[in-house]
Amino acid sequence: MTMNQTVLITGGTKRIGLAITQCLHKNGYNVIVSFNKSHGDAKKNFTDLNKKRENSCSIIKMQLSKTGDYQKLYNKALKFFGRIDALVNNASQFYPTTIKQITETFSGSQKDPFKKVVFIEYPRKGIWTLSMVTGESKNEHGNMYYHIFIPTTPNPTSGFLL
Repeated sequence: MTMNQTVLITGGTKRIGLAITQCLHKNGYNVIVSFNKSHGDAKKNFTDLNKKRENSCSIIKMQLSKTGDYQKLYNKALKFFGRIDALVNNASQFYPTTIKQITETFSGSQKDPFKKVVFIEYPRKGIWTLSMVTGESKNEHGNMYYHIFIPTTPNPTSGFLL
């Protein structure tokens, strides 16, 4: 476990951000989640994660388009856990687009396109990459395979489907 390490996740209440938040928390990280309009989702995640591990999750409402909110975010984040070890910048405005339609196509689900977050050894041995499971299938021999989406930076809505 990674006791006392803290990750700040912007946009960590829905979709990819939520999956990342849950994965990091499950692996022992304290998480600070910023949100803008998803107060209900943020509060639910805050309650759920703190039930699993007391005082391990905090939430901060802010609008990243307001530069004055950055200092507020930093100060509140430090107040919660005294440190920030990593940042996952996932905040965005979500609008239904062609990307959303593509995601629905390969996931087979409109409600929850990403089933879980996993680390896979890719693109080579010794390098581990954060990726999302979008579905499962079996081949003719009954072997189970996961459909994996690997987001690219700086835009996590683009990526590779393996």
